[in-house]
Amino acid sequence: MESLSLASKPSGARFRNDGPTYADLARFAAHQRDMFDSDEASIACFCGD
Repeated sequence: MESLSLASKPSGARFRNDGPTYADLARFAAHQRDMFDSDEASIACFCGD
């Protein structure tokens, strides 16, 4: 979070006391890979039917 200039100073704040810090969550999101292969054809969605 600090590298994104969203916090004036690191506080170690957490979303939940038993979970990771906001900085850990931001780091995880920044390094997260895509769930699906970009070379694979997508599946048609029939959500409106």
